[in-house]
Amino acid sequence: MILLRRVLMVLLYGYTGHYLLFRAPSFEFSDLLEALSEPLTFSIFMALGLMPLGFLLYFVRFVDPLQKRHKIALIGSFFLGAFALEWALIQPYTTNEKTVSNPHRWSVKGGLGLSVLLILMALVLGDVTVLIESMNTQPFIHIMVIDGIVLWLLSLTLEKPQRFCWTTSLPLVGLFVRLLD
Repeated sequence: MILLRRVLMVLLYGYTGHYLLFRAPSFEFSDLLEALSEPLTFSIFMALGLMPLGFLLYFVRFVDPLQKRHKIALIGSFFLGAFALEWALIQPYTTNEKTVSNPHRWSVKGGLGLSVLLILMALVLGDVTVLIESMNTQPFIHIMVIDGIVLWLLSLTLEKPQRFCWTTSLPLVGLFVRLLD
């Protein structure tokens, strides 16, 4: 799994660098705000805040000991997504399930509930053609979608629990289902 994570990191950094240097269109902040007003794009943007929360809860519960590099990468992932999170995942770490506290349980359930609401909002109100158009005209949206895909792929490399096995592969929801007691 570490090799797969390292390959994902190289691909993410390589693709992003190539895109920003050679293919990215010009950036207009007003166009970005307009693109984020579309429900599907907004859902992806909000999911990029929930996925680091899921990884943070996973590391707090399963990784022992939580090292300084993990803490820096997890905090950085709220701002930089997979670009920061991969630094915590490419090094070997030991997993050892710890006792779960009530705030942890409520955070997992809250994250799962928000994930389901975001997915429902995206499916009901979202327009895929607007998202594709935004990806072609807005570098931020383009990189944001790629970052979301990489975060989902990274969540698939985490240890799988014995129950809820097929649901752990679902985008966004699977990360929180993995943490349920």
